[in-house]
Amino acid sequence: AVEATDAADFAQRVVTSCNLGHKITVIQGLVETISLPEKVDIIVSEWMGCFLLRESMLDSLLDARDRFLKPDGALYPSHASMYIAPAKCVEKSRQLAEYHNAMSEWYTFTEDAKSAYKMNFECLAKTFEMEVNNHLLRTA
Repeated sequence: AVEATDAADFAQRVVTSCNLGHKITVIQGLVETISLPEKVDIIVSEWMGCFLLRESMLDSLLDARDRFLKPDGALYPSHASMYIAPAKCVEKSRQLAEYHNAMSEWYTFTEDAKSAYKMNFECLAKTFEMEVNNHLLRTA
């Protein structure tokens, strides 16, 4: 068993308490940096995380498979399916439309003020955008 975190200690305790030390060796370390004395029959890995690729463990699993698994060995789980469907959040779409409308009105205002009154409000653009963002997108 290979575990990068301190959970390796817990795994070792379970192995010892079940008298499986003659069959299971616990190694604490990254799978990419360890070495094994021989190839293994089985790799069991919880590599998927959230949405299959969230924890970026697939590369580590493939490395372990290529370096440590016997040619006739087994990988569990060996397959995964990802189902994706488009979705639309009406409320978020409304908030984004309000945000873009507010920013468009701001730029119209600043251009009108510049051309009619020679007033330059560009120094407030970032502050205004942050306020609109916080009001319409973060708190709404």
